Amino acid sequence: PGFWKQNIGTPYSERNYDALQVLRSLLSHVVVRHSKEQTLENGKALVSLPSRTVETLLLPFASEVERKVYQDIEDRNTKRFMDLRSDSPKTVLGQYIELNTMMFAARQACGHASLVNLDKMQNLIESIKRKERIRTTGYAFEHGETMDRKKNCNTRAGIIEEAISKARESAKGRMRQAVLQFQEGEIELMECPVCLEPTGEQNIALTPCAHKFCEECILNVLQSASSSREAKGSCPECRDVIKRSELTFLGDAKEAGEKIA
Repeated sequence: PGFWKQNIGTPYSERNYDALQVLRSLLSHVVVRHSKEQTLENGKALVSLPSRTVETLLLPFASEVERKVYQDIEDRNTKRFMDLRSDSPKTVLGQYIELNTMMFAARQACGHASLVNLDKMQNLIESIKRKERIRTTGYAFEHGETMDRKKNCNTRAGIIEEAISKARESAKGRMRQAVLQFQEGEIELMECPVCLEPTGEQNIALTPCAHKFCEECILNVLQSASSSREAKGSCPECRDVIKRSELTFLGDAKEAGEKIA
């Protein structure tokens, strides 16, 4: 470990070219790389591959319902993309996670309509509408509309205090940074490590080890609770044991989703 850290690990992280040379020298004794261009002594190819045949098959949807689900997703994706494009090309590039998820949902619909998580799609659409409303009117909700979050809504400042108090001692700094990234607008959407779908501040839950997931995924990870036992499970990222009461939900803040003026 000492040799690796001193001669390769630390220098390589500092972009030292000599460390790369040392690494290449070590790997050359244990790694053999072959390519299609290599030949044997008799001139024959080292790897003989058959010629590639590409055939495109157009398959119809199994039912009218599946077609309508896909068409609805396609219409929403097209409208959202054109809205982003109308702002500027940079806006499109800045929404990579959201655009990637839009294509992923369309691919799921091609497999089977039941693969599409309509609830998450609806939450994403509402989040996008809310951001657009804030941009145009300055308000997150229309008149008479309320958040369908928990009744005991907290403030963003309260959420930070709650998150840090629940965090492991070694994760308090990372916890504060993770919360502020969303509350200060540095990050609008993140890709949930479990379902790979975009999630906004309103639907993000943080574990005491400061890892971020969408609420639905992390709650599904927890085992069922009983009269004598609290629901608990393992963090999908670090495998640390977590309890339901140790989770912090950013959407509990009444200002969740709003941009700081």
